[in-house]
Amino acid sequence: MTLYDNTKKITDIEIEENHSGIEKPKTTEKKNVNETNNWIIAFAITAFILLVAIITCDSKNNKITSLETDLYHANINYSNLAESNKIYVHSLTVGNAKNATTWITGPGAQLHSERVRYINPIMWYTTELTDKITIYVKIINANGYVIPDVGNTVPGYSYSVTKSPKKGDRVDMDLFGLGAPDKSIFSAGEYTVEVWYKNECLKSSKFIIYE
Repeated sequence: MTLYDNTKKITDIEIEENHSGIEKPKTTEKKNVNETNNWIIAFAITAFILLVAIITCDSKNNKITSLETDLYHANINYSNLAESNKIYVHSLTVGNAKNATTWITGPGAQLHSERVRYINPIMWYTTELTDKITIYVKIINANGYVIPDVGNTVPGYSYSVTKSPKKGDRVDMDLFGLGAPDKSIFSAGEYTVEVWYKNECLKSSKFIIYE
């Protein structure tokens, strides 16, 4: 009898168990299950990575679209600004007109509420433009309200005037007018007149209508 008689190797135990009718552990099936689990985990990780990549890509695409939109509007604003810089308004004042051809009190004269019929802005300007231009006018009361003309189709403005600009330095443009022919629609107070072109305010001026 040797020192190792009472100690059996694992292979001997497996052989005896097999001979005694006890089934050996199915190591192959366990291996297959482990491999299947590994594939599931790998698939889940891959799917997660793809999902993150898709979300990141969409986010980047949205940012690119947003930047392209901002650039588009910036180009439009730059174009409008470049165009509006071609007309310079030196001064702006208002008069009280009876109609498009007749003054009640001329530009710069004192205005009284009961006598006002049409607030008629006049601007003195210099321009390089030769084609017809549309000037948008705002008449703003003391409460900051833009007074619209009857039938006005330009939201945010009182009315608009389309005319061919004159050549020369400090030439005038008559921007008739806001009001009514038979009675005054203006109460006493401080008002502001603004002239706009291509979404740019060319000039702003305050005037007072007295009692």
